[in-house]
Amino acid sequence: MKNLYLLSFVILLAVSCNPPEKNSSESSDSLNVQAEVSEPSLKEALLGEWRNYSLNITIAKETGDSIVTISQSDWENILQIKPVRTTFSNDSSFSSEYRNLSDSVIMINSGVWFIKNDSLVYMTRGKSFVYDVEISGDTATFTGYTDWDEDGEVDDLYDGKQIKY
Repeated sequence: MKNLYLLSFVILLAVSCNPPEKNSSESSDSLNVQAEVSEPSLKEALLGEWRNYSLNITIAKETGDSIVTISQSDWENILQIKPVRTTFSNDSSFSSEYRNLSDSVIMINSGVWFIKNDSLVYMTRGKSFVYDVEISGDTATFTGYTDWDEDGEVDDLYDGKQIKY
């Protein structure tokens, strides 16, 4: 009798844990709803023009690191340029326009980009850079190492925010 109670309990537990089966039209409807609300891939989200908003750079030096912090309100005063305009194109190319305070293009940096393991990789001027990217609405945060001080070493930590236009 004890075994019968135990068997009944196990069957009742197994049945209660399995959700009722849906017919195929209900299943396909729920898949369509999920597809409509899914987030775009990182590649899709990056496509288009982005402009710098703020940045923090930790510059690695033998004598000790130095930190550069530039907010949106200080950008033009400190760097003497407009926020950089970077455009990621669907053909895996990118270009970054640097403009002076009169809004004239003074330099263009270009290259190729792709996504690898949820990170942005871009290559320009014979160097490769990898950034972790977090996107929330129209703001992206890029974090990775660069050669900010142009000493030939990709050892300066970049943490920058950009706004999509």
